[in-house]
Amino acid sequence: MSIIAASALTLLGSVFTANAQTPGIPRVDEVFPTFINEAFRESNPTDNNKIRAIAGTSTIGFIQNNTWFGYLGYVYGFNPIVATQPPIPYSVGIEVTVAKGNTTSAFIDVRKGSATGTLLTTIPVTSTGSFTTFRTLRGNFSTRQTGADGIFFVFRGGAGFLMDVRSFRLVSDRNNTRIEAESFSAESNPASTATISVASIPGGGMKVTNAKNNSWIRFSQYEFGGYSAAGGLGGKNINMRLAKGTNTIGAIDVRLDSPTGPIIGSLTNFVTGGNNTFVTFPRPFTQTVTGARDLYFVFTGQGTGNVVDVDWFEITE
Repeated sequence: MSIIAASALTLLGSVFTANAQTPGIPRVDEVFPTFINEAFRESNPTDNNKIRAIAGTSTIGFIQNNTWFGYLGYVYGFNPIVATQPPIPYSVGIEVTVAKGNTTSAFIDVRKGSATGTLLTTIPVTSTGSFTTFRTLRGNFSTRQTGADGIFFVFRGGAGFLMDVRSFRLVSDRNNTRIEAESFSAESNPASTATISVASIPGGGMKVTNAKNNSWIRFSQYEFGGYSAAGGLGGKNINMRLAKGTNTIGAIDVRLDSPTGPIIGSLTNFVTGGNNTFVTFPRPFTQTVTGARDLYFVFTGQGTGNVVDVDWFEITE
């Protein structure tokens, strides 16, 4: 995974140098290593207590409903892990490391520029078991983010303390995270008068269904990363969470750029035992894929029935 190693500690008014990072050493930003930081802002309208560091740690605690903290001038680009490569001037997602010791509902809204600025992503937070047990959660941005407009974390939830936050990092690819199939950008279903549709999965979640012969779904400009001169990054494998209840011939081709573009992965003639019985199928790519490319899932099958139901996919490095 390509890591955005922007420093959250750069003082307001200082010169940003595409983020002070030693090439080859990814940096994770501690959210509150010092109070002496002119770029830091916070608010806790719930009571008179400020969001503040927990004694003896660099963790932010005392987070309640409608509280927020953020950093002015935060840079959304980064220096590459390999020094010979050009800088990457954007990010496409964020990972936040949190601890939560109760079952109160909680969400993090990540916003750009201010606490009421553009919403980049919302991250649901569930219990990690205790306020000292940390877990890293990810949110994807709908579009590339650039510039140095500041980053803000707005917290929503029930009563009491919601969570502690230890660190965050921006990322420049969407690898190693599950992408819900229903988040596709476009679809085509030429063998049916009905479009490819989205339906509920018993027990929770959504799936793509009604995928007939020669239909497809597209994920526009999927960010594969791959900015290493040694080729060590980028998409190399795919995991697909699928359900298929009949033994008729069916296949999924994973293609680049168009529904007839190069095939980088395929799965054929599989059955899981039911249209809601999901199994994860891993497949290697035929090549390492880098950069931003349109990603297609093309479905082929016999007859007029549904070829397969798709829950999610995950591309790995």
